[in-house]
Amino acid sequence: MRKANAEKTEKRRRQVLDAATQCFREKGFAGASIADICREAGMSPGHLYHYFASKDDIVAAIAEEDRAAAAQTMGRLAEEDQLIDALLLSLNPAVDLGDYAIDGALAFDVFAEAGRNPRVGAAVRSIYREVNDGLAALISEAQAKGQIPSSIDPHGAALTITALVEGLVVMGVSHDDTELARATPTVKRMIRAALGETDIASDDRPAPIRTRRARRG
Repeated sequence: MRKANAEKTEKRRRQVLDAATQCFREKGFAGASIADICREAGMSPGHLYHYFASKDDIVAAIAEEDRAAAAQTMGRLAEEDQLIDALLLSLNPAVDLGDYAIDGALAFDVFAEAGRNPRVGAAVRSIYREVNDGLAALISEAQAKGQIPSSIDPHGAALTITALVEGLVVMGVSHDDTELARATPTVKRMIRAALGETDIASDDRPAPIRTRRARRG
């Protein structure tokens, strides 16, 4: 019976989180109300509050899912022998990097809300700190293998790569896939340069590039 109750609770929480994510995409964090989320989820406010005490709690739970997906991505990169090749491959939209709750459509709003809402801001800072620290650790490991020059600052390079990739996610809101594909050769060269490669082979062919995080539904 306990297992059945736990499964039912998780199903209901998932229902709320999926509904909230859809509402946030349509109206933004600030614009979406608990009433909106309840309508999307098909449940009463009293029922929703049984699983989440506030909208901030819902946002925090979505952020926690993104943290888990980011950790999964770092784990997959760590399994590869050549970090630079793995990073470049990860730009391919067909590569599965994890199931993110927050995708490109929410990117603008996430950063804007982080500046207004202390709890969202703390969650965003914590997630990106973990992402950058995880990537810096992978860069350090690659340096120990002799794949990346020891002169490269792992944390500085990690932040540069994260900013570049997140920038592409944001630009996916205002540019179509054909336009963004033209950035592929330059993005690859920039990542290689950030990791100390000086003899960078040029591939000037436009190609699909990841501008939207994989997500449910």
